[in-house]
Amino acid sequence: MTRPHWILLFTVAVSPPLAAQVEFTPYFGVYLPAGHLIDEQNSGYSYVTHDVAPAGGIKLTGWMRPRIALELDALYSPSGTTGPTFGDQSGEVGIASARILYATSSWEHSSFYVIAGPAVAFHRGEAWDSITAIRAANGMSTSSMHWGAVFGLGVRSNRKSPVGWDIEFADNSYGFPGIFTPQKQNDFVILAGLRLLFGAPSN
Repeated sequence: MTRPHWILLFTVAVSPPLAAQVEFTPYFGVYLPAGHLIDEQNSGYSYVTHDVAPAGGIKLTGWMRPRIALELDALYSPSGTTGPTFGDQSGEVGIASARILYATSSWEHSSFYVIAGPAVAFHRGEAWDSITAIRAANGMSTSSMHWGAVFGLGVRSNRKSPVGWDIEFADNSYGFPGIFTPQKQNDFVILAGLRLLFGAPSN
C-alpha cells in the first residue's frame, strides 16, 4: 500500500473519535481545470481538456485544536471534455482528499484558513474510454485513479453558531499518463458551503 493510502486511512481512523467538534459541510461551486489532460500534438492526437463546469461535494471537519482540524473532502463535477481529435465528449471528475486545516483565529471569530494534504482524482467518460483503448493497443495499461495533492485557502464564519458558512479556493494537483506523454493537471475549484455543527467548540 502506498504512502498516500496510509495517510488517508490514518486520517479517516482518527478524525471523528478525537474531535471535540465535528462539522458537516455540503457545498456547490465551479470546477476550473487548467492545462491539457492530453497534449500529444507531435503524435497526431492533438490535445484534450476538461471543460469548466459546476461542481458539488461534502466536507467532514474534525477539530483537534482551536485552530487545527483534520478534514475529509469528496467532490464531483460532470465536466465534459473538448479536443480537436476527439471532439466534445462526456467526461466526469471525482476528487477525494484528506487535508490538514489551519485557521488564523480560534472558534469564536470568523477567520481565514489554509489547507494541504494528499488527494486522489478519478476520471470516466467517452474520452477516457478512447484513451484507454489507444494505450491498450500500444501495450500500456491505464488507471482511472491518479494520486496528487491539494492546497487551498478560504474564509469561514465563527463556530459559535450551529450553522455557518464556508468559502474556499483549492488547487488539486496530480499527474495523468496522457496517451504517450505524461501530463500535469491542476483542477482549481471555487466553492461555497453551509457548515452544520455537531459537538461543542474546541476552546
